[in-house]
Amino acid sequence: MSVTDSGPEEAGGRPPGRRLGEVAAVVSAATAVAGLLLAVFGLPGPVVSSGVRPPAPGTPPPPASSAATPSAPGRPATPEQPAPSASPAPATPAPGSGTTPAPAGPAPLPAGWHRFTEPALTLSGAVPDGWLPDASDDLRRNWKSPDGAHVLGYKRDSFHGTTADTAADGQLAWYRKTAESAMEGLQAQRTRTAHDGKDAVLLTLDYHWPGQSAPRRRIELFVSGGAGQVYQLLVDSEAGPGRAAEQAELFDTARARLRTDVR
Repeated sequence: MSVTDSGPEEAGGRPPGRRLGEVAAVVSAATAVAGLLLAVFGLPGPVVSSGVRPPAPGTPPPPASSAATPSAPGRPATPEQPAPSASPAPATPAPGSGTTPAPAGPAPLPAGWHRFTEPALTLSGAVPDGWLPDASDDLRRNWKSPDGAHVLGYKRDSFHGTTADTAADGQLAWYRKTAESAMEGLQAQRTRTAHDGKDAVLLTLDYHWPGQSAPRRRIELFVSGGAGQVYQLLVDSEAGPGRAAEQAELFDTARARLRTDVR
């Protein structure tokens, strides 16, 4: 028996041209249905290119972004400015923090000393208990230790100038006149300093009395004051074993309590 080739249609298939026509008919029908649905339900707008449809009528709009503030029609949106941060309140120094100035005033007295005030000299100071008044007048107040080794003196005048510098220089020039000061072999050291916020000069004098070989030392402070007056504090002492330390302690204690221009 011979075998005869059959065509596609005879084998149960369809010709290619017929199948393409049927597909085109189906697509055309679907397009027509979609157009009918759009016409009937009035769906707004076309589908955007991203595939997301615009919201349906009546759908509330999404919340506005915090990055921009809505603007009036015709104006570009203005970015929302961040609220200014509150400035921190200035810090108030706590008592005892070291930022509050300590009240001014003389240092506490050590045992064995007492204070005094001289209205005529417009100054106040301190002197050891038991010391005796010595060589005082309208310009100065002096005290001598019970053993006679030390003299402590306070003074105010303008004889040698109205500043600490001129007064110290004038006083030193007078000390060098042995016939008037009775200070022989004078050796002087001059140092500029300050006292209680005022200009001051410190003199350290080594000398001896005429006819005596025993040395002496005088420490003297000159402080500029008001009304053209200059204040002076001195400690004059015998030189000898232990005397230098005693003199330094006396001078430092008196200087720490000296207040000038006291009214």
